[in-house]
Amino acid sequence: MPATGRSPPRAGPRPGETERFLPDRPGSTCSPSRMKITAGPAIPSPSGSPGRGGRRWRSPTARSRESSAACSSRRSPPSCSTPTAPASISPPIVLIRMPTPRSNPRPSTPSGHCFPTPTIAFPGPIVGGPKPSAMPSPTGSGRPRPPSTSAPRPAPSATPTTPPPAPTPHAGRSGRRWSPRSGSPTPGSLTSPTAPWTARNATAARQTRRSAMTSCWPPPPPVATATGPPSTLEGNWSAAGRGPTASNATATTMETPRSRASAPSPVRSTRSSAGRSRPSCEARPALRCRAGRPPRPNDPIRGDRLPVRVLARGGRGPPGHEPPHRSIRIAAPPLRSEARRQPLRRCPMLVQELNALQKRFGYLPADELKELSRRLGVPLHRLHEVASFFPHFKLKKGADVEVLVCRDVSCCLRGAEPLRQGLKALANEIDPTGKSVHVDGVSCLGQCDHAPAVLINDQVYYGLTEPQLRSRIHSAVARDPLPHQRADRSPQGWKIDPYGGTPRYEAVQKLVATRDPASGALLGIDALLESLKESTLRGMGGARFPTHIKWAAVRSQQSDTKYVVCNGDESEPGTFKDRELLRRAPHLLVEGMVLAGLTAGATKGYIYIRHEYHEEIEAVEEAIRDARSRGACGDDIFGSGLSFPVEVFVSPGGYICGEESALLEAMEDRRAEPRNKPPFPTVKGLFNQPTIINNVETLMWTPAIYLNGGAWYRDQGVNGGQGLWFCSISGDVRDPGVYEVPFGITVRDLVYRRAGGMAGGQRLKAIAPSGPSGGFLPTLIPRNALPKTFVEKYLPEGGAFFDILDLPLDPDVLRGMEGMLGAAFVAVGEQADLVALALNLTEFFRNESCGKCVPCRIGSQKLVEMLRALKAGQLDREHLDLASSLGQTMILTSICGLGQVAPNPLLSLVKYFPDDVDAYLDRRGGPPVREFSAFETMV
Repeated sequence: MPATGRSPPRAGPRPGETERFLPDRPGSTCSPSRMKITAGPAIPSPSGSPGRGGRRWRSPTARSRESSAACSSRRSPPSCSTPTAPASISPPIVLIRMPTPRSNPRPSTPSGHCFPTPTIAFPGPIVGGPKPSAMPSPTGSGRPRPPSTSAPRPAPSATPTTPPPAPTPHAGRSGRRWSPRSGSPTPGSLTSPTAPWTARNATAARQTRRSAMTSCWPPPPPVATATGPPSTLEGNWSAAGRGPTASNATATTMETPRSRASAPSPVRSTRSSAGRSRPSCEARPALRCRAGRPPRPNDPIRGDRLPVRVLARGGRGPPGHEPPHRSIRIAAPPLRSEARRQPLRRCPMLVQELNALQKRFGYLPADELKELSRRLGVPLHRLHEVASFFPHFKLKKGADVEVLVCRDVSCCLRGAEPLRQGLKALANEIDPTGKSVHVDGVSCLGQCDHAPAVLINDQVYYGLTEPQLRSRIHSAVARDPLPHQRADRSPQGWKIDPYGGTPRYEAVQKLVATRDPASGALLGIDALLESLKESTLRGMGGARFPTHIKWAAVRSQQSDTKYVVCNGDESEPGTFKDRELLRRAPHLLVEGMVLAGLTAGATKGYIYIRHEYHEEIEAVEEAIRDARSRGACGDDIFGSGLSFPVEVFVSPGGYICGEESALLEAMEDRRAEPRNKPPFPTVKGLFNQPTIINNVETLMWTPAIYLNGGAWYRDQGVNGGQGLWFCSISGDVRDPGVYEVPFGITVRDLVYRRAGGMAGGQRLKAIAPSGPSGGFLPTLIPRNALPKTFVEKYLPEGGAFFDILDLPLDPDVLRGMEGMLGAAFVAVGEQADLVALALNLTEFFRNESCGKCVPCRIGSQKLVEMLRALKAGQLDREHLDLASSLGQTMILTSICGLGQVAPNPLLSLVKYFPDDVDAYLDRRGGPPVREFSAFETMV
């Protein structure tokens, strides 16, 4: 053989064998013609010349026969009588020849011999390795044997042959064997591809089967099925218990998912001009391994080196006597990071099923979870993984009456804590054990304008006094039906509604009215995007991303499946504008969803609403049904032939679900933990498909902008602002609520003209222009605490302070003073304790952290400890200075916005309210100060 570094290709299958070729995995660099499945009779042991040490190469079948007696005597239990096959009959062997990547040629020796393509043989443990002509010497010299000069191997005859006698064990260097772990001889190795059935090989085989039973990769890969007469597959076993005692050859066929549904049909392979066999079936994942050795089941998954997973179907026999493998499936699973991201299905189902169980039983019974696991085909641990994350789900039955009092900032300013203590005393009077009535706190319920809000057995009550709530609790204990508190759903005459409260869906009709007669494309899409661009409409959820750019980005993605998701999970304290919009004008949201779906070419839309909004969910579902009946939603929208269905997705709770990627995780039936970006949802969103995610208000503005023009919306602003927005104002004001105001409105106009001024004749002490996320701003801000650019533009010449009442409420203005403007506006009176409020807001972030990243999980807890120590008079200024370093660390290293804004309440307190902080620092008589080291605080 010439020293070319490659072995000559084999012309074809040996007599009595059948070859099948596995197709390439998409993007593979391996040749499909090198991937073979060969089935046939046992290969007789060649009469090759013995190497050093007197050892002869023996085929895997020969070694199996030689060790059968010893293995069966050690492994077979006394009570098990195993039929013994005639010694002259060999079990069939299925060999899978692995491809060698073209970019990484097979290693060759100095003499020019290269290791052949590795193989996998079944039944039995994974075996493979070089042929006799290229196998390393068992003496350990590391040099391969020269190619055999003997005559070609004869075809196997039908006459049974007598197996050779068992080899005599050799000690020392002569006992070295080729190891598939390193591809070179190792002393005393028991992992040889042709080694007897030892304990180590048995363990490896069990690990292979165990790992194979858990591997899954849609779409299902091809299945190589060994077929033959019933006597072949279900006949006697050999003495070693590893194969059927049949001498006739078995045919190997490839089965695809389509053929499995009907009847097995072998894959037809065609031979190309180069002489290589090409499969005619559709492309399926191919196997890869490192050249020079067969793959192992525990190979690390990295890059293009994927482990081999072999699924052996069929029952198990006694130890050491496994039944014949009736079929094997070779699967190349994706990377672990990609496999973890694979959704269970393309339709959210698991969370909605858990919501139904929680609503029916008040908790998630164990037997119902098992039944749900069986019905959906989802492992039980996956159900617990999801249910244990969301606060709405309870895995254990609680008290008969659950009373939850909102504890966040707006309710805290209106006496939520004294109310909770009074209701807790009532619960102790009714049942001291707590089995009948349980009273606790809960995060914001979205009723900040009617504070304090209370949840009794999943029924929200707001604006009630303590005696009224006591009456409700007594009724719940007596199992009387609780009265339902209905809210006002009448239209308010807002400019956002161009129909005056009567849904007509004129914007959708205008969009689908003009179409290109040649291509059928909607001609109004470009006009809609241009109107959104001219209007300067941005995301109203706080990120302020231009709407037209997001819609155009999803439209440009080449994908058959796209989604539109409405983020209606407003859970931040002080934010409740979406509640009013969903309640009073749900038809605008449905129309905005349809406009976004038709523009982007989306296939479906989801409206994600928090589970506490019962009336709002009912209103939106009613609007969807009405739109479908009018032809504005669903199939064949207004006779255009276009379809876009919309449905409601009820949130399982959690403030973190307001983050768009965490929301997508929840919709994909996983824990709502934010994703790393990029990729962004416009590229890989819901189910890894391009997705538009917009706030409720953003989508509801689009119909009016499309009908009236972008300039109409843009010119509504004042004081340099552009457009309109809805502001949720709460706290110490007389008329809290939701107001449609222009961008640029001053704090004075909002508080004293729209909201009726401060309640109880108090003076305004501070505002939170973005709820807890933006921290607090005082009424008078010192000149040296403001950025230079802001001072030059808004502060009068020679002024020492900036009056917050003159502040224009515009996102760009707030950003210029290193602040932020959100949907929540909280006004704080002079009687409030800002240190207590800062602690309240920081505890909210600590409670709502998903715990995925360390800076947010540990940092928020450290901030709470520092504020508690400050409030108790246990902290000095030296330790308080660590808060700034901790806050900067959280801002720079947190994955999502929650960890980045969690330090703002404390940082703004230290920056703008030194007198309130000094009042606690100067306290004496408290317990010894708790030492906060820099390392402990940062970690």
